[in-house]
Amino acid sequence: MITTEARIALLKKIHLFSDLNDEELAYLALRFSEVEFKPGEAIIEQGTRGDSFYLIQRGKVRITQRKDNREYVLATLVE
Repeated sequence: MITTEARIALLKKIHLFSDLNDEELAYLALRFSEVEFKPGEAIIEQGTRGDSFYLIQRGKVRITQRKDNREYVLATLVE
């Protein structure tokens, strides 16, 4: 389990949160929950509506698109 301080440090690295002070970052950090996915497990399926915001703490996420019964890799996101 990641500490609040480590969560704040992670948030500080993300441009979206760059204007927030430590108190605001701590507020956000306490509201995040950790979710672990297995390799190859889908996080969000194409065509469904996402309802969560994910940060990658460890590992990588492959963004793919299915078209004409083929899967195309659009990007690979990392920590």
